[in-house]
Amino acid sequence: MKKLILLVVVLAGFSVVASAQIKFGGGLSYGTEAKNLGFNVRGEYVINDQISIVPGFTYFLPKDLITWWELNADVHYGFNEKFYGLGGLNYTTVKIDLPEEFGFLGAAIDNSSSEIGLNLGAGYKFTDKFFGEAKYVLGSADQLTLTVGILFGGK
Repeated sequence: MKKLILLVVVLAGFSVVASAQIKFGGGLSYGTEAKNLGFNVRGEYVINDQISIVPGFTYFLPKDLITWWELNADVHYGFNEKFYGLGGLNYTTVKIDLPEEFGFLGAAIDNSSSEIGLNLGAGYKFTDKFFGEAKYVLGSADQLTLTVGILFGGK
């Protein structure tokens, strides 16, 4: 009986993977706390017409000696063909590099901080490939991130 249940679970898993679609792409982002333009790379694992899993990485251009990047793992829920809500986890790292002339006793200062937060937001699919998204990170490194981009693959 246990083998039969295991077989059913494995076959169900294969059918989900077979019907799933994988997309990849990226875009441009703007972070309200990073206060700069960033580059986003992401994948999308479409489970069904409404739910997809979207891991992504955003690197914001350094500004005022501060480097900011974030790693995201989101779930998108499609309310219709165009509009979706999202929620997920965020891991943000902020690094400050001060050259020797600004450091203590002539030494360079290298300080970084990492935070974990929650993502809440929404997005809009302009076409099958182009999207726009607004996401707010709740946590110590809270910021609003606006992204526009393109996805390839899938249907």
